[in-house]
Amino acid sequence: MKKTKIVATIGPSTDNKEKIKKLIKEGVDIFRLNLSHGDHYYHRNLINLIREVDKTVPILIDLCGPKLRIGKFENNKVFLEKGDKFILTTKKIIGNKDIVSISYKNLDKKINKNDLILLDDGRIKLRVVDIKDKSIITKIIVGGELSNNKGVNIIGKNLSIPSLIDKDKEDIDFGIKERVDFIA
Repeated sequence: MKKTKIVATIGPSTDNKEKIKKLIKEGVDIFRLNLSHGDHYYHRNLINLIREVDKTVPILIDLCGPKLRIGKFENNKVFLEKGDKFILTTKKIIGNKDIVSISYKNLDKKINKNDLILLDDGRIKLRVVDIKDKSIITKIIVGGELSNNKGVNIIGKNLSIPSLIDKDKEDIDFGIKERVDFIA
């Protein structure tokens, strides 16, 4: 019995029968579905596709977890220009190049002017210039492409975030209904 396992994440670049078959042939032991991206409909189709190819390969769903995240954009992504203003709001909205929602409801009460905010694993850098009406107004220090549900880090702040978020609970129920093998 081998002690090392190969876990492969299935997503848009590998979500067809031929690629799944090839991954199994190359030695994949477990398929991982990242529930931070896509919806239950998309992931249910992936689960069915994997099981069509090989019912014996275990499926793992990876929960979003308590990470701070931005919401979704009208066209799934935007390009943020250095020097422009960009607003993070605790209101539930569909975002655009000027504004996006954020998952932490009290962020406007926990942040201060001049705080630095990193988006998408630090690829995008913002500086807080003002806070009003549940919104954090920022100036873009380092711009770039930003897509749906990317992570948010606040430099130098300890925020109390619940260990299990509502989306995780919904995703656990989804995993149970779909009879996945592992939940991470």
